[in-house]
Amino acid sequence: ITPSAAAAAAHGTATHNRIQKCTISGLVNHGHVSTWSAEAPQLYTLVLSLMGESADSDEKPMQVEACRVGFRSLDITPDGIFTVNDKRIMICGVNRHEHDPDTGKVVSVESMIRDIQILKQNNFNAIRTSHYPNASEFYHLCDYFGIYVCDEANIETHGMKPMGKLSHDAGWKEAYVSRVVRMCQRDRNHPSIVFWSIGNE
Repeated sequence: ITPSAAAAAAHGTATHNRIQKCTISGLVNHGHVSTWSAEAPQLYTLVLSLMGESADSDEKPMQVEACRVGFRSLDITPDGIFTVNDKRIMICGVNRHEHDPDTGKVVSVESMIRDIQILKQNNFNAIRTSHYPNASEFYHLCDYFGIYVCDEANIETHGMKPMGKLSHDAGWKEAYVSRVVRMCQRDRNHPSIVFWSIGNE
């Protein structure tokens, strides 16, 4: 959905291609929302229904999609303090590669859960996805268990000689920008993502 269509949808209706009306309803607890944080990862289920007219002219759902969402605010104060939901946060994080000791680059959901649980048990609250976006399942788990995430784009050119060769070549601009844009478009609705990295080295 485009930003202009999203703005129109927020006011109740929008027109876009064959969609004639978009209605938003069902506010959470009449406007009161429990916020998401790594310490209290409150999630809600968002259900979107695409309604269409049936043969008998009644509106019926043509397609229904659901996902888990969280609500939180992020800020950096004038003093340089990072806050989540207006509370000062101390980031205690690690770099995590998508790697399993037994299966290599094939990382199961069970392995992802084990990583997150070990980190939580040892008082870590954040993960940097070094040096590329992770599988989508990983972000859902971070939302669920409560882990702050620095989502990193896959544009590392480490090891090129001379250093920065591709970064200084305008011919690579589209490839760089495309990877960052695709990462943000895919992952932007995860409450666990509190930082974005445009790449390593």
